[in-house]
Amino acid sequence: MNPPTNYRMFEYDKRLVPSKWIRQNEGTRAIGLSPGYPAWGLLYYAVLAHTQADKYNTILEIGTNYGTSTIILAEALIASGREGRVVTVEKDRDTALIAEDHFKAAKVSDYVQLIMLSSKDYFKASCIGITVAFIDGSHDCQDVVDDFEGVLNMLAPGGLVIFDNTTMGGVHDALKIIKSKHGGNFVEFPCCSWSPAGMVFWKR
Repeated sequence: MNPPTNYRMFEYDKRLVPSKWIRQNEGTRAIGLSPGYPAWGLLYYAVLAHTQADKYNTILEIGTNYGTSTIILAEALIASGREGRVVTVEKDRDTALIAEDHFKAAKVSDYVQLIMLSSKDYFKASCIGITVAFIDGSHDCQDVVDDFEGVLNMLAPGGLVIFDNTTMGGVHDALKIIKSKHGGNFVEFPCCSWSPAGMVFWKR
């Protein structure tokens, strides 16, 4: 029997979400295909736990969608009080423009750099050091492996990589390949997110 594919919660104390805009828009179409609560908390505290006081912190997101996860990443960076930015990469222009409006409404635009490119083209053009990466673009197995390897070439020492939708499907299969090829430490949180559920944290 397959595990449940949806652990996203809707009936919860909205004060637990560290974004006023998301609290106000929970349950509406503006949220889009976001991981939702409680996964937002994982993203928020992962960034808080990995930003460094003595360095510029780049938080990379592959797959912006409507920008809700981006907003949570930015809120965490703001709360940390440390220098940095969230770089989010989205290949679909129409979706990216919706996300851009959401960043403005959530008042995080000053902390977000939206790049309208495929992740493959982004990795060709960039060489920045990444503090935290959230991989949530294409869920095709090979695309996930390619995105991970692109991130790996740019990951700062001690950097963290987070995968969404990990309990089955393309991301699940990609993680097996990554584990075999690159090793590292994997921690899975299976009871969050949706379609399919699960998040995985990876570190060297």
